[in-house]
Amino acid sequence: MQVVYTRCCGLDVQQKTVVACVLLTQTSGQVAREVRVFGTVTVDLLALNEWLNGLGVRQVAREPGHQRACCGGPSLPCWRPTTT
Repeated sequence: MQVVYTRCCGLDVQQKTVVACVLLTQTSGQVAREVRVFGTVTVDLLALNEWLNGLGVRQVAREPGHQRACCGGPSLPCWRPTTT
């Protein structure tokens, strides 16, 4: 299989956690996998952003899931605090 992105991340977004799985393809073709769990409050999302930037990850995919309600209304997108 051809490698399209050498540094990428998949996110599983839950109400209280975000599980991030990063795949880093080495020049030898070996793939290193790192998984971390973050909270969903702003400080935790900023830590996720810092971690991904530190690894040089630019491609991120989110598991689609379904719309979840929070406090009686739709939840805010988890990427909002990390975009500029």
